[in-house]
Amino acid sequence: MIDLYYLHRPPQTAEIEETVGAMAELVAEGKVRYLGLSEVTGDLLRRAHAVHPITAVQSEYSLWTRDVETTPWPRRWRWPGYTRSRSG
Repeated sequence: MIDLYYLHRPPQTAEIEETVGAMAELVAEGKVRYLGLSEVTGDLLRRAHAVHPITAVQSEYSLWTRDVETTPWPRRWRWPGYTRSRSG
């Protein structure tokens, strides 16, 4: 069983709901425990989470791109125990 199954880039040729729905089927089949997304906007995260709970979110944060500093997550997406980790 896979503990955390990640989508590392939002799909360009499909809606996020369709993609997360397919990933959620793997959870229902017992092949995956949790779902995570990388490089998504707040809107995409909300849409994805409406299909299936999203456990982990990853955004690029480096010397070259600091977009997460200029587009803060809405307060309702912050929860106890959530931490930002820097990568790159």
